[in-house]
Amino acid sequence: MSLLQLSESLDSLKNYMETLGLNPPETDLTVCFLGGELSTLNYDYLCKAKYLVEASMKAFSSIVLGMQTNLIMSTGKLDLIYELFDGNIGTSIDNFSDARRFKGSANLYRETFHKNLNHISETKGKSLGACYVVSGESITYAEKEISLAKKNGYPIKLIVARQNYKGESSFQFDTDIDALTDMYIKTLNDWFMQSQVAIDPLLYMLNRKLSQLGDRTQGCFESCNFTNKCHTQGVSIEPNGDFYFCQELADLKVLKLGNLISGDLDNLPITTAKLREENIAVTCSACEHFVSCKGGCMAYSVDLGRGFSNKDPYCSLYYRIFSRIDDLIREHGLNEVLKWRNAL
Repeated sequence: MSLLQLSESLDSLKNYMETLGLNPPETDLTVCFLGGELSTLNYDYLCKAKYLVEASMKAFSSIVLGMQTNLIMSTGKLDLIYELFDGNIGTSIDNFSDARRFKGSANLYRETFHKNLNHISETKGKSLGACYVVSGESITYAEKEISLAKKNGYPIKLIVARQNYKGESSFQFDTDIDALTDMYIKTLNDWFMQSQVAIDPLLYMLNRKLSQLGDRTQGCFESCNFTNKCHTQGVSIEPNGDFYFCQELADLKVLKLGNLISGDLDNLPITTAKLREENIAVTCSACEHFVSCKGGCMAYSVDLGRGFSNKDPYCSLYYRIFSRIDDLIREHGLNEVLKWRNAL
């Protein structure tokens, strides 16, 4: 996408936001540059792209811009990108398999990755948050990745791979759900009130529960992927200008909202998302965890062939986690849990 096309896309995006009734002065905005390895782009282009976004979205109450990177670059380029995004960069990890390679070598990938990770720690005194994609194969290493995150003091977010994930491996729902549930519950038990490292989505799920008990320090927010309001949460913009509610739906190529470069907009996805909101409010409202879960992720439902209006197929997993969080809050007491959470 050229800078001119980006500028045109941002104008179209503001028009789209108006159709939703969004009020920028009352809205906080987060923008993440991701996809492929963006650090390979010209640094001048990244600077100008960031400036265009900031200038176009200046009416918002606040705006935070960040970038996701695999850290496969020179330390000099890393320093520039770190400063450009005010340290708001994250990464994804794979410390134990050979799925990721640099110049054909898994060892070279890991060496370069950890060299840059250590560089940030030594020169900035900071640790980068990391995502770990849990698939039928990578679940074998999940406990090791979590232990490494705790040891080195960096936040980690676990993301379940879609069944139609086009990477090295996928998550097969029918055969792997029990193992996934066991792993999450064990991780929760080992982490809660013991670790000083943030682990998501467990921390987010805890915050949802705490907000219902009167805590407002983290805000009573609702966001991906525990929402039945996909149409109000955000968008994912592709290089060709196509845009969707999220990156997952973009990867699945469903519910395309239109094209921001041409200015075309399709209202059908918005109508579909609103119908899901209404349906989830009926089918899930009797659940004790509905206020926290909101029916989960529409993209996961679509991925498993369950349609646009159904709840997240990982409902049983979320139910177990939310129930266990309730038990742990009662066991340790709200005030002690808040003290621990606030120290993360």
